[in-house]
Amino acid sequence: KELLKNTLRKAAHGWKLIVNLHLTEEEAQWLRLYIDEPAYTDLHWGMFIPTIEEQGTKEQKEKWLPLAQKMQIIGCYAQSELGHDSNMKGLETTATFDPQTDELILHSPTLTSSKWWPGGLGKISTHAIVYARL
Repeated sequence: KELLKNTLRKAAHGWKLIVNLHLTEEEAQWLRLYIDEPAYTDLHWGMFIPTIEEQGTKEQKEKWLPLAQKMQIIGCYAQSELGHDSNMKGLETTATFDPQTDELILHSPTLTSSKWWPGGLGKISTHAIVYARL
């Protein structure tokens, strides 16, 4: 609990510096690198945001990137499953499109399909990139 609390304190202070000093993305990356704790927000910057940038539609990027880059949302990357680690071919979690609601319905049918590797982000994330079979 102390490590989480201390890390979040440092990450919040770092974010305030990034905003107040108007750091570029490259400068902000260096600052995050020098925070002296394993930052629970590393996957937010290293996986969540890049996945939106590289795989999101124009509309998704316009909606989610500004929020993520300002840390108004904190995202994790939920790929691995308890029974399959990062074996993409073994994924059990499914995503089924519901045309009536225009939503994807996620279903993890077994204990082994539980998403298992959000790390510390599992405690603080507000959003996730979830890998599933369509």
